[in-house]
Amino acid sequence: MKKNLLPIGLLLATALVACPSTPVNSSTKDDLVIPPSGTTASEAQLNTAIEQVQRNANAAFEAVRASSNAAINEFKIPSVPKDPLSPQPPMVRTGSSIEFLQALGFFMPKTVTLQASTESFTLLPTGILDCTVSPCTNAASDDVIYRWKDGTKLGEAIIDWNGNTDGVASDPIKAFTGEYSNSQGTLQRFFTQLPTKARAKVTFDNKVVVEAKIDITYAAKTGEAGIFIANPICSMGYCSIFPLPLFSETAKVAVTVKKADGTAFATLNLDENVNAVGGPSLKMDAVLNNDVVRKIGFNAKFGGTISKDTAGYWKDFVFNGDTSVNASVLDGTKLTAVSGKINTVIRNVSGGLESVMIAPSSISHDGKLVTFAGKLDDANKNCVAGEGVTINFADSQKTLEQYSISKGTPTCK
Repeated sequence: MKKNLLPIGLLLATALVACPSTPVNSSTKDDLVIPPSGTTASEAQLNTAIEQVQRNANAAFEAVRASSNAAINEFKIPSVPKDPLSPQPPMVRTGSSIEFLQALGFFMPKTVTLQASTESFTLLPTGILDCTVSPCTNAASDDVIYRWKDGTKLGEAIIDWNGNTDGVASDPIKAFTGEYSNSQGTLQRFFTQLPTKARAKVTFDNKVVVEAKIDITYAAKTGEAGIFIANPICSMGYCSIFPLPLFSETAKVAVTVKKADGTAFATLNLDENVNAVGGPSLKMDAVLNNDVVRKIGFNAKFGGTISKDTAGYWKDFVFNGDTSVNASVLDGTKLTAVSGKINTVIRNVSGGLESVMIAPSSISHDGKLVTFAGKLDDANKNCVAGEGVTINFADSQKTLEQYSISKGTPTCK
């Protein structure tokens, strides 16, 4: 089975759900996931829909970019100057580009050496940097606090690493990121500090600009008390050192970005649980309130269980069927929606993915609907999967393979 089986098999969903990849922010409520509906589309109408969604995605991205730039100007949020050595750089927000570069350096994570130089522990950045005076002053803190001013207006950015500003505190944990033996044969081990409950807020001129909440739990490293795993994904013997909320045991993220009048410009909620009943789940909802209101809903349930090795890292995912993905994008009055379901996953003798049975699934855009189902594989070995998946148009039927090739996917035969 070729590596491109799954990406090609999800061609339609990827094309029509392009909008969620834009940097829009959210609000996780299941009612934002709207099911596909409408009259059956022709192939030409599907092609037009894909092009329209791509244009909408670009428009949404431009709207976010333009609004972000407007917010930076309106709230005087510090931004990296294009020329940090220039005495008057193009984007000075805090009185001096040198002050902002000082802030970047001040809040860099710090690494300490433990256990007779055999362990390195990278700590979360902390401290208070006050640039409302010149030169900036600093002080110790277990949080990140950065203050600036524009004229008489004051700005403040706070990251509360243990969440004690929002109820009961939950301290950051020590997470293992990797190890290796140096040239002398000494084992070097690396750890990083990660938050379990973080709260962030940016204010300017007594107005809240951004608020964020993050709650995360991590897998314990087997056999090491008090040590957790930063990222449980390993490949070819290498375990990623970059912690990602989507690969933690559970993660809840909520972000709100506000306009000058106090109304929400964008909201984002994300809820992930790899140990959910029936299999890992991921929910995400977003609302962007700009020139038009854009709403995004995503809800996925992966039927099966994650098996782990003796240290606690992910080893494999064992499907038990009933994997479903539901997503929708409401762009003003235009609705794009996907509902897909997988019944069976078949592996080859070496454990690789051989085929996927797709139950009746559907995609719709602006009242036009396409349904598809069948066995997703590459039985004829032409490197384009989908000869067993049938797409039903109003005027014809095509296999996913035929449709992919007609859209320019190359074969290897």
